[in-house]
Amino acid sequence: MTNQMNIDALTDFLDANNFRVAPIHSGLEFLECIPTVRPNIILMDIQMPGMDGFEAMRRLAHHHEDPASAVTPIIADCNSCYAAIDRCLDAGANAYMSKPMRLSDLLATIHNLLKA
Repeated sequence: MTNQMNIDALTDFLDANNFRVAPIHSGLEFLECIPTVRPNIILMDIQMPGMDGFEAMRRLAHHHEDPASAVTPIIADCNSCYAAIDRCLDAGANAYMSKPMRLSDLLATIHNLLKA
């Protein structure tokens, strides 16, 4: 399955569960779009082209001009390697999902973070 097919499938799943989704394909595009998109939660793929998810989360948390965006909950989509998990949390993620992601776990994590 291609990366775009995964994005499309995840977008369809979240749409079907009444979430509005704004698929973004790179860390730089993410940082440029966040002030206008104003998400309630962010699902961040760590392996994006150009600026990876680690750097995008760090810049959002520490250097972004919109303080409200810097506290938006982030779920990092990363490899299950413990070093990657620690790096996700250190970069600013509130939670992480290991690839391949179980959709029921994703929904539970989203709901838990939105309640907090």
